[in-house]
Order: sequence, then structure tokens, then C-alpha cells
Amino acid sequence: MAKPIKAKNQKNLILFAIIIIFVLVGALAYSKSDILNSLFVAQNESQPTKTFESKYLKFKIDLPYGFQATDETSRITINSNQGQMSITRNGTNYSKLEDYISDFDSKRKLTASEAKNVLIDGHEALYRNVEYPDQSFKQKSYYIFVGNAVYIFSTSSEAFYDELDQIAQSFKYTGK
Repeated sequence: MAKPIKAKNQKNLILFAIIIIFVLVGALAYSKSDILNSLFVAQNESQPTKTFESKYLKFKIDLPYGFQATDETSRITINSNQGQMSITRNGTNYSKLEDYISDFDSKRKLTASEAKNVLIDGHEALYRNVEYPDQSFKQKSYYIFVGNAVYIFSTSSEAFYDELDQIAQSFKYTGK
């Protein structure tokens, strides 16, 4: 009688191990970057902000207090004691951000790293680190595709990268 109980316990143990393996595989299938991105957004949303709206480039963003934005006809410059960021809008005839980026890169000597496709305000977007080796210059950039335009948020100040993430992710298109 002891053997059937032992065999039954072994079957239950094997079944339990299989269930644990499926749970672990499912957890690993859930993208680490999605988890980190969710944590990142939640962390940055706790910082107090003020809304800035560009009357020329048709968008609004949330700026951390202590940041000043200058609204010009072709670009926005954001300054703080941590650094500077610029936002530009480039017109495009491409229908996908991927095609715009490919063309953009083909016209420049650059190396891109840590690229990730995301959605910002329901718009196709990409962020990445870009290095221009000939100029010994590197920056982090966001490209947000809206209709026939690409909004580019960028900074070369590494100390400003976290704020760039927060500001770019708060982007809301206000045009029609």
C-alpha cells in the first residue's frame, strides 16, 4: 500500500513542477522592457509638473517645475540647471516612422543603440541613443510620428536623460 501512495505523490510532484515551469515561461515571455517601462513611467509621474503648450508646433507636454520652455516657430528649447533639450518638428512624406528613421540615418554618419519602439499618446514612436563619431557627440532622442510630421525630442546632456524620458512620454498632439 505504501508504493501506490508514493507513486501518486511522484505524479503530483511532476504535475506541480510542470505547472511551475509553465508559469515561469509565461512570466519570462512578458517583456522585461514593458515591466521596466511601466515602473519608469509610474516613477516619473510622481514628480510635480506644469503643462506647456506650443502654439506653433501643436502639442503640449508636462514640464517638471524649474524647467523653462521657449516656444519658437521651428523649435522648442527647454532649459534647467541640469541641461538643455530641444524639440523640433520635421515634415515627412513617409507613411511609417521606420521609413523616416531609415532615411534619416542614411544621410548621417551615426551609430544608434538602445533603440525601442513605443507608443506615445497613441502615436508610433522610437527612442534611442545616437552617437556621431566624427563629431565626438552623443545624445538621446525620441521620434514621435504624427501624420506627416516627426517630432524629435533630444538632449546631449546625460544628466537630463531622465527628464527627457518624462517630458517626451507626456507628449499630447493638439492639432487636428
